[in-house]
Amino acid sequence: MRNMPGFMTRAVERAASLGWAIHEFDYRPFRYAADLLYQGPWVAERYSAAKSLVETNPHALHPVVRSDSCWPREKFSAVDAFEAQYRLAELARESEKTWQSADALLLPSAGTIYTIEQILAAPIELNSNLGRYTEFHEPAWISVESPSPRGFGLTEFLLE
Repeated sequence: MRNMPGFMTRAVERAASLGWAIHEFDYRPFRYAADLLYQGPWVAERYSAAKSLVETNPHALHPVVRSDSCWPREKFSAVDAFEAQYRLAELARESEKTWQSADALLLPSAGTIYTIEQILAAPIELNSNLGRYTEFHEPAWISVESPSPRGFGLTEFLLE
């Protein structure tokens, strides 16, 4: 959505007008954590939760969801799972500086909005993009949607 940066700019300006101290931060550890959750061995964890349905009644699922590309269960080993856990712990340590210097993070709930046709054409990739700013969270969070016809939301991550 072309207007997304404008929406975010206005949201930050509004937060500043309410007295929030606005500071940029290094988002990379958060992004890398989100990547691990979408592209790492946690995919196998999600498969484990849905395994019974996927294997016994696959036609109850949307064709994209039941496809092998959605469940790359043989792709990750136990070693991969441990290494990803270690990497996630490193990223948590890297993000501590941000959490120590901020009371909240204000991020878009999604970086863009896709049409159904776009999602059907590239479902795994685009769904991963939708979680870019929200799929790393451990703290409490609040999501606020706007009345925009194409949708825009903000997610505020609060320290517990």
